[in-house]
Amino acid sequence: MTKKEYGLLSLPVIVAALGFFVDIFDLLLFGIVRKSSFAELGLAPAEILSKGELTISIQLIGMVIGGIAWGIIGDKFGRLKVLFGSILLYSIANIANGFVQDINTYIIIRFIAGVGLAGELGAGITLTAEILPKEKRGLAGTIIATCGVLGGITAALLSKVVTDWRTLYFIGGGIGLVLLALRVSVAESTMFSSLEKTKLQRGNYLQFFTNKERFFKYAKGMLIGMPVWYCIGILIFLQMNLQSRWALVALHRVMQFCFNTLAWALAIYQQD
Repeated sequence: MTKKEYGLLSLPVIVAALGFFVDIFDLLLFGIVRKSSFAELGLAPAEILSKGELTISIQLIGMVIGGIAWGIIGDKFGRLKVLFGSILLYSIANIANGFVQDINTYIIIRFIAGVGLAGELGAGITLTAEILPKEKRGLAGTIIATCGVLGGITAALLSKVVTDWRTLYFIGGGIGLVLLALRVSVAESTMFSSLEKTKLQRGNYLQFFTNKERFFKYAKGMLIGMPVWYCIGILIFLQMNLQSRWALVALHRVMQFCFNTLAWALAIYQQD
């Protein structure tokens, strides 16, 4: 039986790209609707920043936990299980966010959404990398990442048209559920299917720490991602507050430092 050839615009790549679109849409949506939603829930202006910082921190903690959990699930049970489970979780969380009536429930749901958000990119990139020829994997990653950026842009533009924050959450959750239906036709990667038939141990997170070379490669991967997530999770989320407290030049220097660190980390990673 000949192995099926997948192209850059094949269904798995499109589905992974659209998944990351929804992922970033949801991730940045909270920052967009934070002030209006918190104000409607009765928070005083002085509380909006502090509760916002707490909420985004809780969401990021959820993403850390989710990243580990979905990684283990993906290795044990398959990439598709993660693609279905993660988008279902954060789509339901988005819809639930549209019904919240108090800040504590809001924070809990953002934590749940964070857990779901963490599984999308890893599973999508892994699936496409395993089914595509090596010559196309980099371009597929670029397509997926670009769609993620478009998700953030769409969230910002849509908020100018749809001013009700609850409706925006409903839209985000609805898009995720529609995408979930598209994933029914996506097949599991043949690489995972082959490994599933062997007795190789899968999904053991502690294996990262039992091999020095593997641990440092993993650590370098984390280092590459840190500047990007610092910009997305902190600087973009708090941009209005930072601009009022810092000179704009200082903010640009921080951004420059982050991306210099990213370039340095990539250079080290390429040495391997």
